[in-house]
Amino acid sequence: MGSPELAQYADFYADTTDRFALTDNLSLWRDISERLHQLTSEPEDVTYRDVTANGVPAILVMPADSSTEHILLHSHSGGSVTASMWQERKAVGHLAKAAGSRALVINYRLAPEDKFPAQIDDVEAAYRWLLDQGYDPSQIASTGDSIGGNYAANLALTLQRKKAPLPGAVLSISPWFDMELKNKSVDTRHSSGGGDPDAGAGSASDPDQAAGFTGTGTTTYGPTRLVNENHVRTTTVPNPARSDRAPTDCCLGSICRIADRPQHPAPRSQGIAASAGACGARVRNRRCRRRHRRRTEW
Repeated sequence: MGSPELAQYADFYADTTDRFALTDNLSLWRDISERLHQLTSEPEDVTYRDVTANGVPAILVMPADSSTEHILLHSHSGGSVTASMWQERKAVGHLAKAAGSRALVINYRLAPEDKFPAQIDDVEAAYRWLLDQGYDPSQIASTGDSIGGNYAANLALTLQRKKAPLPGAVLSISPWFDMELKNKSVDTRHSSGGGDPDAGAGSASDPDQAAGFTGTGTTTYGPTRLVNENHVRTTTVPNPARSDRAPTDCCLGSICRIADRPQHPAPRSQGIAASAGACGARVRNRRCRRRHRRRTEW
């Protein structure tokens, strides 16, 4: 049996689906989806500051006593059609506290007003802003959930192609990689009732929304692998044991292409560790003696 929180989450999405069905107005869909933050408690001892990162609106998340040298660069969920940095502000506050670091939650541009790859461009712009602020790339973790999990991984792949300094870690939480909607699990998981809760009206995982998200075709922007990360060979994922640039420690829900597996699996610690190990990644944790706070070392 699932937890009470999971049941509350399921009820929320059922109600959201009913509300989406009442209108085809995208602005209203966005307003409806913003309610998601209500499911998250306000983290204690966390302050926030509005910033602009190379033109990208963002929220700087600052837990008390957190490291000023480490930071999470977070991309929110919503299929690139809905959601915002405000919706996930509290959730990222909890994540930053657990990591013992600060976080930058960005408000990347949304489709269909700004089609792909505007979103990836915004993530990269924010990353380079962090570098300009003096952060060492090895002390930056690229994080995100759902479509944001795609962008978290896509940042590392984009920087790798440009031979630019790589982030020190990637945390891709229950990511949506198959934006072409070609994986068989799109149908099999939907028919079994286990599909992506973001799928449907108001999400780019709806085929109509996906078309508006990517433009006239899935190859509008360069290689298909930029739209569907299932086309990325696992050997292209940065391996800290072999890379001569800044190492990347990958902690991912499903970075490796595994045919016909769910695109939106429930994140489990053992699954993340196994995927990270498959990428040649190091997963390390240490306990801070001063306050006995668990910190992630990347």
